[in-house]
Amino acid sequence: MRFRSPGTDAGRTTFHDLIRGTIEMDDNRADTVILKTSDSPLRLPTYHLAHAVDDHLMGVTIVIRGDEWLSSVPVHHQLFDALGFPRIPYAHIAPLMKQEGKTRRKLSKRKDPEADVEYYSQAGYPTEAVLYYLRGLANGRLAEMPVGEALREPLRLEECGVTGALINLAKLEDICADHVAALPGATILERVKEWAKAYDVPLAEVLETDEDLALRALAVERDGFDNPRKDLRMWSNFRTHYGFFFQQLFSTVTDPADPRFGGLAPDVVQELGRRLFDRYQPIEDGDGWFDQIRAVAAELNFADSARTYKQNPGLHPGSIKEAAQAIRVLLTGSTRSPALHLVAATLGEAEVRRRLDAVRTA
Repeated sequence: MRFRSPGTDAGRTTFHDLIRGTIEMDDNRADTVILKTSDSPLRLPTYHLAHAVDDHLMGVTIVIRGDEWLSSVPVHHQLFDALGFPRIPYAHIAPLMKQEGKTRRKLSKRKDPEADVEYYSQAGYPTEAVLYYLRGLANGRLAEMPVGEALREPLRLEECGVTGALINLAKLEDICADHVAALPGATILERVKEWAKAYDVPLAEVLETDEDLALRALAVERDGFDNPRKDLRMWSNFRTHYGFFFQQLFSTVTDPADPRFGGLAPDVVQELGRRLFDRYQPIEDGDGWFDQIRAVAAELNFADSARTYKQNPGLHPGSIKEAAQAIRVLLTGSTRSPALHLVAATLGEAEVRRRLDAVRTA
């Protein structure tokens, strides 16, 4: 069915008249399709007709849409008039864009997962950070404000750019990192638990069981630090950056030939774990805690610096750096982690000893 201009309707226009194409439309003589065929006997309305009917019935008072629909305003005005509906004010803004190679294109609901709200929910982006980012794309002045203030400020159509803003997920993640770093640990834990209940049930169960440990883990290099750590950008990152604190989530390192040890001889790795296990003390001072590793490394003839090791690599199994890295892997499963004395204090002496001993008793 096509919506055509010729017609001789002299009385009140009805919806039936509209779809039969008997309405005179002198303002717009475009041959506009308003119903299209489908696999079912009923034909489907195109956006033009659906917009007029649905928005009227839903009581929509303003339509804000992409500027690609600007040319359709005359058709939509005529449809509203023909149906006897009051016209709705329109605002047309530039759509969000995506970089694809050297070109930019409009963000697509069909092609781009980041155009779907579920994408952000599943990844666990903090809601406030996403809203702040999107509002900043719409009105650049909001991007210069603190999150709380920007979320309270009104969006102004006259401040929307005439060219489409470019979606940049790296920028969004930076915003998320700053936002999360400023949140109290208890708030972070509640947000992670809420996310995990929907997307990572085993994690949610662990956090419900070990709330105190989770809070202590979240305090590491955050509470009392001028520059708190910013590794938690999305709630889905929690397993990666904090999972090693929990026995239920941590895969104990038992293989002395594990590549994470950087090529250290397996017997040296085992001896490092054994000797530190034998002399370990839960010292709070960072330098004092590290002196335990330094003493064990010296007993095993590790060089006292990377420079010394480079000068005589055949005389040493490695430098103090490699020795410390091996202990880091035993305690955290990673070659990167917060300060080891803080990690050890959070884990507790019994768990530290269990992890040190695992590589030689497996």
